[in-house]
Amino acid sequence: MLALDPQHIHVHDHTFHALSHDNDPKRKAQKLFSLSEVVHDKVGDARWAADLLGESLALDPSRLDAFERLFALYTELQDWDALTHCYRERLDRTSVDDIEVRYALIHQLGVVYREKLGDAPRALECFKAALALKPDSDEDRKLMCELLVIVGELDEAVDFTRNVMERNPLAVEPMKELYTLFLRKRHFDSAWCAIDVLGDTLAVKLTHEQERFLVGYSPMALEAVPGRLLPEAWDSHILHPDLDPTITSILRIVVPVVVRAKMGSRGRRERDDDLGGRLAEEQTDTTYPILRTFLDASEILGLSPPDLRVNHGMSSPFSVAIAENPTVHVSIEHVRELSSGSRAYFAGKYIALLQPELLGRALFPTVPALKSLISSAVRIATSHSGIWNTGDDLDICLRQAILPDEFEALRQIVKAALAMGSLLDVGRWSKLAEMSAARAGLLLAGSVDVARRANVYEPHYLGEPTSGEWLSDLISFALSDTYAELRAAIGVNVPNG
Repeated sequence: MLALDPQHIHVHDHTFHALSHDNDPKRKAQKLFSLSEVVHDKVGDARWAADLLGESLALDPSRLDAFERLFALYTELQDWDALTHCYRERLDRTSVDDIEVRYALIHQLGVVYREKLGDAPRALECFKAALALKPDSDEDRKLMCELLVIVGELDEAVDFTRNVMERNPLAVEPMKELYTLFLRKRHFDSAWCAIDVLGDTLAVKLTHEQERFLVGYSPMALEAVPGRLLPEAWDSHILHPDLDPTITSILRIVVPVVVRAKMGSRGRRERDDDLGGRLAEEQTDTTYPILRTFLDASEILGLSPPDLRVNHGMSSPFSVAIAENPTVHVSIEHVRELSSGSRAYFAGKYIALLQPELLGRALFPTVPALKSLISSAVRIATSHSGIWNTGDDLDICLRQAILPDEFEALRQIVKAALAMGSLLDVGRWSKLAEMSAARAGLLLAGSVDVARRANVYEPHYLGEPTSGEWLSDLISFALSDTYAELRAAIGVNVPNG
């Protein structure tokens, strides 16, 4: 014969009498909720208490306190399947606008799948959903990254951590995680670039092994670099992919026109004298390293070396000169202060700035000046030649110096842009042009920290990238596959074997 606990009989009897004559669902739900507490606290039957709460919720789905109680009971019972079902039910009854509650439920559901059920795929889904609600959650980011590693999705883990890092490239923890992931993938060159940023730029104290790794693969001197870039690498890997092609095309036409106009009718000797003496003519222990750096840099980048001219009146080490041929002015006084790494950075950057796509950035370094040039170009391209006797000085300069084939090419570019309704964001173009040149400099300097120190010597104008924006973009690039491919192409990468 089955023995029954008198307490159970009493509670059953109480339940029957309390509910049999009550037709109000909310009151019944409240009584069942109270009864559940009695059953759990007095009788000690967590399963029965959970069943009563389930009945309470069926009668009154709005009772959030019943859900909270159920979460505790199923945890006590270690009934993880029931607990996950309960979390999902609670989510279904939560407004999409209630971000805090939804985030807490999804995060906790992910924890249950991860820690109690060992269901990595479902836990991943939860942490992804939690991050969609709170993208800055470090805890969910770490948990998700760990799970991606566990399930063997290292590529996705790297992509995910890179995306997180790109939102804040100066954040230390994502950078540490990315370093570890690169090591797991045996991408040692990218791991070196990460540790370079961590150790110097972000001032993180490195372990002894990390220090050895960093120092053991220090940037290579330019004369020792074995490889050189193919011509197509300029468009595919160095120019920023978001650089507006319409603005670039306009500047490729009008900048040489302005240079030609400014050179005017002066004779070649007079123009040559205005540029200053050639650096080669003053070759000394100070000037030879500069010459050698630019020659080596040009060879590595697969581009022609510029003419180097001495200019003692500058406030910065280098500047692009207005000249018929690609020319860089050099301040011997300022260059003496530079390390070999800084010289390499500047050589790469200024050789890049001399290319037709970026020359406008070099000769019109302020955004207002660049906007004036683009505006003049658009005006003359959309005006009938009969009214070319009006306009500002820049308009007149362009109209007088532009050749018929240049004008027709400009007219077609502007016509196409207007037909498409293009918005010419000159300020953004200027920033991305600066960053494109900085990428070439970084490749030759071989270190974000070296590039960062060199950038201090540059003049900075209103509308340029701030120092934080500049550094963030350079760090993102330094940890990209694009940069890794460039380093491998010139043979300065840490072998992945």
